[in-house]
Amino acid sequence: MAAMKALIKKRELYEKPRADAPPPWWIRALLIFTCTGPSFAHGSNGGQKGMGRIMLILVGTVPLGYALSHAVPDSHTPQFTPMAQVAEMQLRGSLYWLLS
Repeated sequence: MAAMKALIKKRELYEKPRADAPPPWWIRALLIFTCTGPSFAHGSNGGQKGMGRIMLILVGTVPLGYALSHAVPDSHTPQFTPMAQVAEMQLRGSLYWLLS
């Protein structure tokens, strides 16, 4: 605020606004620009964060569930192996896509 007072000498910017008087046009434009920029920057990567969380859940908890599940009999292993291989190929493809 001290730097702004030293650079911008308009006293009406530092006084209490009048009841019906809008701020100067250049202050409104500056507010719109400074509020729009961070909002756009934060919102544009929201999907990436969501997909990252989903991948962490899939990669971290789904194999853990299979590893800790003692309810699955050994007779289901031949059915589970091809599905696990397909899931591994899909995960490798999506990781390759994410890292490239």
